[in-house]
Amino acid sequence: MQVSIIIPMYNEERYIARCLKSLTHQTFQDFEVILIDDGSTDNTVKIAETFKDSFSLTILHQKHWWPGKARNLGAQKAKGEILVFVDADMFFDKQYLAYLIQPIQEWKEIWTSHGTELVGNLEHPIARARGIIRWKYNPTIPRSNVYRMVLKQAFLEWWGFDWTKGYFDDDLSTLNGGKWALSLEQAICYHNNPEKLTEAFKHSIRVGKGLIESGQIKEYSKKYIVWILAFFLLCIAVGMWCIWKGIWWLIPLLIVGVVFLLILFKTLQRTVKEKYLSHLVYVPMVMSARGLWYIYWILKCLVKKR
Repeated sequence: MQVSIIIPMYNEERYIARCLKSLTHQTFQDFEVILIDDGSTDNTVKIAETFKDSFSLTILHQKHWWPGKARNLGAQKAKGEILVFVDADMFFDKQYLAYLIQPIQEWKEIWTSHGTELVGNLEHPIARARGIIRWKYNPTIPRSNVYRMVLKQAFLEWWGFDWTKGYFDDDLSTLNGGKWALSLEQAICYHNNPEKLTEAFKHSIRVGKGLIESGQIKEYSKKYIVWILAFFLLCIAVGMWCIWKGIWWLIPLLIVGVVFLLILFKTLQRTVKEKYLSHLVYVPMVMSARGLWYIYWILKCLVKKR
C-alpha cells in the first residue's frame, strides 16, 4: 500500500458519500482510506460503511475533539508510506491524487498540496455567498501552509498535528521550520461551504477563535489592513464632525450607515462579477456573520489586556 488517505468526520452525513465516491474514480488507485469518526451523532458512519467493497477501508472512532487529533490517530494506523489529509466535505477531480504524488515519487518534494480549491455546493445560495472559489493557484506564491500529501516518515518526525490550535490545526508549517508545501495547479478539489446561515455564523466564530489560538490573527489581518484602517479613520472623522456640531446622538447612526454602505458596495460588486442575484440577499448576511469574529477578536484582546 503506497498511500493512506486520512479523513476525519463529524456529522458529515450530507457529504461523506460524495467524498468517498470521488475517490473511487481516481486514476491513481494504490491507496487505503482511513476514516476517523470524531463522535458523530448522525448517520455518517453507516453511510461510510457502504463503501467497504470499493477500496481498502478502515473506520476508527474517538471522542469528539478537533480534527487534528483524529488525523494523528489515522496516521498512527496508516500502512502507506505517503499520507493524504483531506476533509469529509471535500470531493476531488479524478487526477487529484496522481498530480499530488508525482513530485514525491520523483523525489523532488516530500510534501505537496493542491493549487485549486473550488466551492463544491454552489447550488446553495448561502454557500456561494461566501465565495465561489476558496483557493485559486497563484504562480507568485507557489506554496501552501496546508499539507495535503506528505511522506509518513517526515510527518511522524514532526509529532503530527498540533490539535490544540483549533480550526487551524492543519498548518504543519509551524512544526517544520516554516516550510510550505508545493502547490500544484492541476490538482483540483471541491470543498463545501456552510449551507445555512446558522452554520455560516458558527463557522465564522470557529475561524476567528482558531486565528487567535493559532497566533495567525496578525498575519491574516494584514490582508485587510487597508479596509480596517479606512473604516476606523472614517469613524473617527464622523465622530469628530458630530462632536463639532454638538450632535453626539448621531455618532452610532452614522457608523452603522458607514458599515451599511461598505456591505452594500461589496454586495453589488460580487453580484455583478459572479452574476448571482441571490447575492443581493445572502452576501450581506454572510458578511455580517464573518465580521462577528473580528468583534470577537477585539473583545478577546481587550479582556486579555485587563
